[in-house]
Amino acid sequence: MSARESAVAQLDDKTLVKRYWAGDVDAEREFRKRWEQKLHGRAYSILHDAIDTEICVEITMVTAGLKIDEYRGENFRGWILAICENAALEIIRSRRSTVPLPPGLAALQTSPEESASLAEQIVALKECISNLSDEAQLYLELHYFDEFSYSWIAELENVNKRRVQTVIWGARKALLHCMTKAGMK
Repeated sequence: MSARESAVAQLDDKTLVKRYWAGDVDAEREFRKRWEQKLHGRAYSILHDAIDTEICVEITMVTAGLKIDEYRGENFRGWILAICENAALEIIRSRRSTVPLPPGLAALQTSPEESASLAEQIVALKECISNLSDEAQLYLELHYFDEFSYSWIAELENVNKRRVQTVIWGARKALLHCMTKAGMK
């Protein structure tokens, strides 16, 4: 290890990121050495997909560089892992808009009346969901669409499991009330 590499290895994380973003190749190498494996582990534990994990790690590193001036010097590990978790959740959310219909569902034959009724129900459900809090929407999405357990959601969101259960229970109750009010069951 050269004297320069040794000096770079001694830098605190914030200075290291700033130098990496200023084009210092040694700082980039050290930043990746310190954080890439940890970020990869966190991202993969959420995404369970190698390609999405690599994308998430790169998004995290870019975001850290862009937001480094917002870092106040507390817990760098917690700060950068929170960026990684948020990037992973955004990747999960983006998956839904590109998922094709399952073959069996696409092949269903329905009458025009049934199709219109289903379309009305979908519109009503979307409206009811949009009236929920952001927290409730996120927890429902993670639990029902991504099949995350209550415990896993609690860990991701840094809340206790009981909070997740309560929010999901309240959201389900609100959805039932809203759908019933809209004439749907």
